[in-house]
Amino acid sequence: MSGDIEAGGFLQQKRAMRNSSTHRFTILHDLGESANRESRYIDHYSLDEFIDQLIETLQLTRAVLLYFVEMVSLNEHLTHEDGTFKGQLFVPDHDWIRGEDE
Repeated sequence: MSGDIEAGGFLQQKRAMRNSSTHRFTILHDLGESANRESRYIDHYSLDEFIDQLIETLQLTRAVLLYFVEMVSLNEHLTHEDGTFKGQLFVPDHDWIRGEDE
């Protein structure tokens, strides 16, 4: 995921919107997305696009947290007290999770 949020990555638009909302002013437009005056301190977004990106970001964050909790739980159940693994760790790929491996 860290590579996807970098410039040119799949999640770069989500990062840009988060940075805008954190470090600048964000103006949301319900009709169009044009600014009367350009400013490096203000970003303009379509309201619908912003809502879509926000929902996708929340879904991504939820998925990351669920995976993290699952990996911690598996790690605790699959390791001996000395830190060595008891068995193998199965991490399914994206196609398998979405049911597209058929």
